[in-house]
Amino acid sequence: MMPSSELAKEIPTTTAAMSKAHYALLEANMALMGLGPTDTNYADRVGVIDAAVLLLSKAKWLYGRATGELADFAVRTDSPADLVRATRLFGEVQALAAMSKTPDSQTLRRCASIRAHVSKHGTEIQYFDEVPVVPSICPVLILCGSSREMGAQYVRQCVQVFGPFVFSTVAARKLDSNHLDTLRQWRQMMARHTPEILEMAEGMAMAAQSLGIAMSANHALSMWTDISPPSCELAPIGVLDAAGGGRMNAYFGVGASSPDEAEDLCSGCAAWGASSADGHLHYAASTDHDCTFQATIMAFPDSGLPFVYTPFSVNGSIPGTGRFGFAGHPGQNLAGVAYVHHGGGGSCGEPMESWGFGVPRGAATMHVLRYAKNVREAREMVLAMPTGNVGRLLGTTGGFYADGSGGFVLEQTRPQTIAREVQTDANGQAHCVLYATNNVQSPALGDYGQRWGMEYNVEAGWHTLDGALLSTGSPGERTRRQWSASSESRNRFFYRYLVAPRKQWTAQSLRSLFCIPPRFGNQPWRTTESHLAQGLKLEGSPAHRLNAFVASGSPSSGLYTGCVGPLAHRSVSPNRPGHGYFYVDETSTSWSVRLTESPLATVAHAKAYASRLLLDAERVVRNCATRLAARPLVHAWLSDAREAFESGCAMNLAGIDETARQLRALTRAQVRCGQILHALAGAEDAASANDA
Repeated sequence: MMPSSELAKEIPTTTAAMSKAHYALLEANMALMGLGPTDTNYADRVGVIDAAVLLLSKAKWLYGRATGELADFAVRTDSPADLVRATRLFGEVQALAAMSKTPDSQTLRRCASIRAHVSKHGTEIQYFDEVPVVPSICPVLILCGSSREMGAQYVRQCVQVFGPFVFSTVAARKLDSNHLDTLRQWRQMMARHTPEILEMAEGMAMAAQSLGIAMSANHALSMWTDISPPSCELAPIGVLDAAGGGRMNAYFGVGASSPDEAEDLCSGCAAWGASSADGHLHYAASTDHDCTFQATIMAFPDSGLPFVYTPFSVNGSIPGTGRFGFAGHPGQNLAGVAYVHHGGGGSCGEPMESWGFGVPRGAATMHVLRYAKNVREAREMVLAMPTGNVGRLLGTTGGFYADGSGGFVLEQTRPQTIAREVQTDANGQAHCVLYATNNVQSPALGDYGQRWGMEYNVEAGWHTLDGALLSTGSPGERTRRQWSASSESRNRFFYRYLVAPRKQWTAQSLRSLFCIPPRFGNQPWRTTESHLAQGLKLEGSPAHRLNAFVASGSPSSGLYTGCVGPLAHRSVSPNRPGHGYFYVDETSTSWSVRLTESPLATVAHAKAYASRLLLDAERVVRNCATRLAARPLVHAWLSDAREAFESGCAMNLAGIDETARQLRALTRAQVRCGQILHALAGAEDAASANDA
């Protein structure tokens, strides 16, 4: 579906305004470098930034609604009026962001009037006017019982948290005979390899219908598979089938006239054995995109193993990026198996005649986490599934799995299996660590490297930084070269920290790597950006302004932590040319949950940990009372922590949905206390280290 001529005329103006708004917010946040909640005017400055991000959220919603880039969250309007309103709001964002550095009374009153438009709309998240706002604390869902029951609980809890919009737009899709035939072929593959996912989809449809959302079993299945057949060529990331056809934009800078969309796309690392402080597996990972409405799943199935897992999106779709089913990361199960990361962009070396219908990544990952008792079984399960949709990112099985005995990053399945199992250093010595970003790193993929014009080194794997190569080839080819370029500096970072020093790692110390920002010198970001465009090699990092979700885990203890947005200080820069993304009420703080045998034991751990953090936070605030007298942000966090903790303790656990609501209240209390401890005592990580 092509945009109308009138809409097409407005799009360049709106996208330019959107870019300027994002850059203004980047500058406003970077101006807070070295400052925190105890500094004068910090709360006012952050309050202005948050008001600007509220306006940004509404403007992006209008833009995405008009162009179709919201895909499965709002029905496309094709409305030039939406774009005109969005352009005006983007201009207000830019103006407010500039004023945040020295906010005056008029600016503060304007921000108060903006916040007056925030409400809950009967949900657990904020709405700004009619627009839902991505929550800054990732909601946790608890699923328990049969696959159908878990599917139903998933939909009920998502609607409880977000509202019906996360499913109603999916349910409104028109499915023609071609779509139904495509879904039939996906269903055949999943019935053979992941039948429990089909049962879960049936439960999702039944629960949606009971809530007044006209979702069929086919609509529910489409959230796992998409309604498109497998790609017959290398596809770029983009808004696929946003309104029944057509691609509005390609992601990752392909076809873009500016560097705004040249993004980093996920990082992950793990250590075990001799590289681990206790010999057990520990890992940390980030998903990198504009974070959308997502939730962490804690599942307690009646068959298989309890597991925890965070998909990228609650309905399988990321606005402006495309449909990825329920792909995501990281996750772990009670047997100690972890899915750390998606494992690179894929070599696409599998013969094209083997491409086709298979098991989508999200379904495969949840199957492995539910049933694999060790990493050997995980590998066998992944390789037993068909090649799948190789042309689409995450259209196949595979990924980066590990347990306490070792790990693998699968980089090719056919004609032979190619997987990395350890990281070697320049001397050929093996280390019990692995890391992955968005390129392939096995030296065995020499044919791949030659085909794509890439070079190999032991730190970064296969990559190219050649500007001419990055802009040649089909959109799918250019996308994969861009993945390799974005991966190069992050891989060098991981090698420098994980391999060279021979440290022994914990989940906490691996998580701390996602707090170390890129290094680009003491100069404005625009200056750095221009140098990067000219070929400057940045000392990149997995911690940057594109982080959507940062998580870590220790499967042996069951601990799993999660943070929406950067875990690093809010002044962190992007890794590459571009502006990054921003969230209302950024916390830079993780909650911690423990995967156990039962939901009640998991909630009991969250309650005990929140109680301990609350006592610590209250003590620190008392000790700092004099210098905190005029620091409203800290007192607001403490008030929210107390309210959330009391709410979590007072709930009547009448069913699994209420148990999940209690867990969300307790994780909110954890985050607020962690913010206080980090701000006043640098103690967020210290507290998290004792959460066992």
